Amino acid sequence: MMMQPEHLAPSTLGPSHNGASIGQDISIRGEVTGSESLYIAGKVEGTINLRGSTVTVGPSGQVSANIFAKEIIVIGLVVGDCDASDRVEVRGSGSLFGKVITSRIAIESGASLKGAIDIRHEVAVEGSSLADAYDASAEESIKLGRFQTVQEISDLDDILPKWRSPQRAVERAEAAVRVR
Repeated sequence: MMMQPEHLAPSTLGPSHNGASIGQDISIRGEVTGSESLYIAGKVEGTINLRGSTVTVGPSGQVSANIFAKEIIVIGLVVGDCDASDRVEVRGSGSLFGKVITSRIAIESGASLKGAIDIRHEVAVEGSSLADAYDASAEESIKLGRFQTVQEISDLDDILPKWRSPQRAVERAEAAVRVR
């Protein structure tokens, strides 16, 4: 039976690691692509594109790259933008320097994060249950007199969800005001 070096032993990869790993003594420059999760204990420079998978930068990992993944966990050092479709987690010993785009983010006490954070939620489309719920809520607010005029309602354009055009919002507001 071949023994794995301690720095690559499964126990150091974390409980959920089921993919490839870049060992502590490995350096990679260029683009890393694939469809399985990746644990980084070494150095990576360039781009990491694993959109459907998890990228974990371990305690000894040093990444100078933009990372595109479903989930990004930072325990070591990342210098570059992180775009995660599900979540980004920066653990207590982790440092992340760059823009973060994700649906969810967790930052443990002691972690370092410098850069912009852009939280993106699922965008509702016309006819979806979320769009219907928003319409019902807006109409109810108008009926209850929370907004008195179409202008007050159209002033809310800045906070309307992206799926709702300002013109559509005014049309709905006018229809609701007629109902009152």
